[in-house]
Amino acid sequence: MDTLLKVCGAAALLAIVGYPLIVGTGGNSEQQNERPASDITYQQYDALRVGMTYEEVTQALGRPGVVQSRDTNTVMYLWGNSGYASMVARFRDGKLVEKNHMGLR
Repeated sequence: MDTLLKVCGAAALLAIVGYPLIVGTGGNSEQQNERPASDITYQQYDALRVGMTYEEVTQALGRPGVVQSRDTNTVMYLWGNSGYASMVARFRDGKLVEKNHMGLR
């Protein structure tokens, strides 16, 4: 049940917080037309392991994430693709503790 709640919570976070970032709402028209340099694949996502540092994750994915939330020792990042596919990753004390994706191929 806890796992289901975490997955549903991550999906809701992607839908509510990630959607505007993925489709590029807000800002000027130049920012709205920007696309990621390359899409993140499911294979890259699958290679990420709990305990990896943020630097290791960004190196594996080829680009930094966008901060979605931050507290004392936890940061959640979003990586959006050119379509609706995306992933989120939560880091505690600089180490990956959780990851979720939506639509990666």
